[in-house]
Amino acid sequence: MKYILCATQQKFAFVIVLSVTILTAGCKKTSVDKANAHKVNPKETAAKVAYIDTNITKFFKRKTGWIASDGGTTVNLSNGHVLWLFGDTYFNGYRESDGTLPCLFSTRSTAMLQPYNVWAPEKTRSFGPPPGDNSLFRSNKANGYWNWPAHGLQLGDTVYIYAPLYKHVQGGLGFDTGGNDVMAKMAGNNPYVVGYHQLQDFNKISFLQARKKL
Repeated sequence: MKYILCATQQKFAFVIVLSVTILTAGCKKTSVDKANAHKVNPKETAAKVAYIDTNITKFFKRKTGWIASDGGTTVNLSNGHVLWLFGDTYFNGYRESDGTLPCLFSTRSTAMLQPYNVWAPEKTRSFGPPPGDNSLFRSNKANGYWNWPAHGLQLGDTVYIYAPLYKHVQGGLGFDTGGNDVMAKMAGNNPYVVGYHQLQDFNKISFLQARKKL
């Protein structure tokens, strides 16, 4: 019994010595390793400081046309402009008397055209719904339906925008999917919707943040 215990101890000690030897050899730095070692630059580890960009903040302070919204995405155009796409929007309706807006937005989707890297509001153009409508994007013309624009890209002279279809419902958040989503088509130089291409049924899955130019 004593011999068995000693053999076990010897085997265990051998494993420990072997492990330490391998670990030491793996951690040992050669002259080449030391020469190629990355020297930490204090500037690389410094925390990035957030700041207020006053030019861009002023860019979004408006009293006419597009004033405020949610769901803003952009598409770079070949003509040197940027196409902004918005969901629910306060379009016009700013009250000069007290500097306020109505409690609820009045428009379901809008767009804006901006010269690239020009942050002067007066240099942009706002695109709201057609007269008598409340959404720039509407593939189903029936009352209570609208599209929210997501990402897009330009191919040739046409801008293609993925636009899920929604409808007004009672209860919950007040809306639900309204059928097949569409690919909206806009002209690059005059961003009004010129047509819609209905997509297949995605079983209520929306690809709001995906686009790929092949």
